Amino acid sequence: MPDGGSDIIVRDVHRSGGYECAPPVAPVFRRLGIVETRRPYRYKPHQHLGYEVIFVDRGVYRCRLNEASLELQPDYVLIVKPGDWHADECEPPLRYFGIGFLLGGHGSNGTEARLFAPYVRPEQQLFRADRSALWPILERIEREGVVGDPISSHVQDALLLELFWLMVRALPREAVSEAFLDMSRERAGRTAFLRLFEAHATERLSVPAMARALHMSERLLARKCRRILGDTPARAFLRFKLERARDLLARTEMSIKEISAYLGFRDQYHFSKAFKRACGASPSEYRRKY
Repeated sequence: MPDGGSDIIVRDVHRSGGYECAPPVAPVFRRLGIVETRRPYRYKPHQHLGYEVIFVDRGVYRCRLNEASLELQPDYVLIVKPGDWHADECEPPLRYFGIGFLLGGHGSNGTEARLFAPYVRPEQQLFRADRSALWPILERIEREGVVGDPISSHVQDALLLELFWLMVRALPREAVSEAFLDMSRERAGRTAFLRLFEAHATERLSVPAMARALHMSERLLARKCRRILGDTPARAFLRFKLERARDLLARTEMSIKEISAYLGFRDQYHFSKAFKRACGASPSEYRRKY
């Protein structure tokens, strides 16, 4: 277990798994509509502020999207993005689901999350769906809307999150923004590191063991950890443990010796030394403060 160094600084910040990070790239549910046509109708051309997803259940859905004429058969899905001009031309028999959402979050460099590549064509914003995977999620979102209790909106957001990533996977690869994929990879890498640290928080985890657990070389591990968490793997793991130690000191009655042993430090002396270097106070001083 490394003892750490004076360059390890633990700050009081809002944190996820012990690390300050940008909000996750995630959809925020706005509405679900189910449209069944009984007579022909048209929606006038309009420009979208958020995302809208059309899931064709039966019949043929026709529309104009940014001057392109599109025709969707059953099981096809169209994702309309912010800024798109859209006009529906629908004739019975037609039934489709329409989901509206906003896309929140940004990358670590402050880049706004945008799903599509800058010059995506309207034809690249649609795909044929796996009905067995997507339709049950739509139906569950619909049912939660009927429940309408204080929990239902959160369940709808969680279901939309699953639906969203399945849609991203199904889109043509060239249609998806590289910046968006970079954000997704960074988020997935951060999650992988933090899950590994969480699983071994009470152990001494060596760098070779980390590399084996994440199925990568030690060199690649070091490069990814530096890029994603801003530190070496050993120091990142130590930082995670010290963040956990702060929580235990502030929120439990465990003794300093018990916390040291629980988190896998060599002994109480090495724990206290690493903690003071990182936090600017000894464990006992930190506990008195909180």
